[in-house]
Amino acid sequence: MKNQSYAGLLATSERVAFRLEDVLGAGATLDFGRPFMPAALAGGQLPFLSADERRTLNQIRGHAYLHMFGLVEQFILPFVVDHVRPALRGERARALLQFAGEEAKHIALFERFAQEFARGFGSPCEGVGPAHAIADAVLAHAPLGVALAILHVEWMTQRHFLESVDEPLDVHFRSLLKHHYREECQHARLDELIVRELASELGPRELASGIDDYFSIVQALDGLLIEQVKLDLASFERAARRLGEHERALLFADQLAVCRFTFLGSGMSQPNFVALVRELSPGTEPRLRAAASKFSETKGETMNTPAQNLPSVLNGIDLVALQTAAEGLIANPGLAAVTFRAKTRWQGRLKSSTEISSYDLGGQTILRRHQIEADEPVEILGENSAPNPQDLLLAALAACMSVGFVAGATKAGITLEALEIDTACSLDLRGAFGLDPHVQPHAGHIKYTVKVRGNGTREQFEQIHREVTQLSPNYNHLANPIAFVSELVVAE
Repeated sequence: MKNQSYAGLLATSERVAFRLEDVLGAGATLDFGRPFMPAALAGGQLPFLSADERRTLNQIRGHAYLHMFGLVEQFILPFVVDHVRPALRGERARALLQFAGEEAKHIALFERFAQEFARGFGSPCEGVGPAHAIADAVLAHAPLGVALAILHVEWMTQRHFLESVDEPLDVHFRSLLKHHYREECQHARLDELIVRELASELGPRELASGIDDYFSIVQALDGLLIEQVKLDLASFERAARRLGEHERALLFADQLAVCRFTFLGSGMSQPNFVALVRELSPGTEPRLRAAASKFSETKGETMNTPAQNLPSVLNGIDLVALQTAAEGLIANPGLAAVTFRAKTRWQGRLKSSTEISSYDLGGQTILRRHQIEADEPVEILGENSAPNPQDLLLAALAACMSVGFVAGATKAGITLEALEIDTACSLDLRGAFGLDPHVQPHAGHIKYTVKVRGNGTREQFEQIHREVTQLSPNYNHLANPIAFVSELVVAE
């Protein structure tokens, strides 16, 4: 890197230069059926998000990526122009002017992608700003600090492109990452020459001050990322659905971690950048590596987010255990296989007793012991000593739905105060007794009413109800055809 020259970099830059039409030509459209960003730069792999919601979130991350780079380019361009102005002759001037021209092209590229995104996404997405105020704030720092921040940004595009190589992204976004990376690699080498020029003119105190300004710019960018993630979550809720308090906190932590890695950690840890900082100021390397580590967290454990202030138990459910269980089933689908068994014995007249002794979970048999009694009312020839089978059927339905409501509310961060499910079914005993072949033995319908009270909105409870009807096993046992596999054993 030390032996780079402006003339050599100019020649290389001219070879790898691209036109806007090479990336997103006239009439080209984005494929909203595909992700836009590599998974490592998008995050969102959380169990409460569906596949469609993850893709929507990924595309919102793509929009934020376009916006943040658009902001960055707004201070890179004037910085390069200011740096070349004192000497407008020779290969140095030509190389830096081409550098500036390509940064102007990148601004146009990101704007073109943003316009196409807005046409196809279906709901508005916002970004932090205004761009000119952010550029002015960055450029108010020492030139060495600004140059280091720009070099950091340019080297991180390498990581972004390499992350995208093996993923089925939208073809135009993949092309954006590739072409942006190819030119920014040349810009990084040009900017390294600028950094060396600036550093060579500084004494130890000014050098240290310039490096401090780099870290100040990083902190300012981190503040922008926090605000951008808040806007992204609002964009997600407009495009997909409202998030519960707990879901929002988890997603905020996830997205902030990803954004910090994308725009801060991936640049601060880039080997060429680390080597240059070590060369300029060996004592700064530990500080750089510590900051890079902080901004490379991918799970958000060390971040100051609302998730840290959430209760560990909600509605009697251990939130960590709930999250861990969901992640475990995603990682090991074989653990999700469950088989329930019951043995029912006649107890005389119309009474029966059902024994629950074990069930299988993930290939393991787990012992337990429960007894369920059943009888019929006196009016239907029983002794009324226990609920009848229809009572137990309704109880099994409501209990299963109740589990779904509690789990859904807990995942959404909603505190339940009360939950009650009233169920009823009507049937004609002539069918059950075989007295009339034209009468069906089963109920024509089952009626239920859910009464819920908690700190969620009506829209949140309606969403949870929809999820319960989609996911409750007993609800779907009754609502959908289910096969019976029977065997009759006649004892001798």
